Amino acid sequence: MAKVVVPRNFKLIDELEKAEKDPTTAGISLGLVDYNDIYMHNWNATIFGPMGTAFENRIYSLKIACDQHYPNKAPHICFLTKVNMDAVNGKGEVEASKVAVMSNWKPELGMMDCLMGLRQLMVGKERKTRQPPPDTMY
Repeated sequence: MAKVVVPRNFKLIDELEKAEKDPTTAGISLGLVDYNDIYMHNWNATIFGPMGTAFENRIYSLKIACDQHYPNKAPHICFLTKVNMDAVNGKGEVEASKVAVMSNWKPELGMMDCLMGLRQLMVGKERKTRQPPPDTMY
């Protein structure tokens, strides 16, 4: 039996609708930069620092780019707010190979899965990593 391939824009519309229905899923929010962007390439995201970690009481802003290869390839994610994490390089770019959900990418996954993977790192091995001063940006 042939596998059903969901068109890119249908998947992105579904992700947008889910994000709007529950805008703070597990301390994460997600939305389009420009609702007039018919290709839905550029997204904003927020991760609220988990309690009991070095990220506590901080709000991290991110930008996400879903190019024409999404969802067959993971999105490009970049922190706008400075953060110290092994999975984030000096420019704020998330290194997909260091985030399990992104390094094992499947088209069935979505942006929210990537963001939850990053937040999971914050409560896991990165929980005590010293952070830059609050509200500093790349």
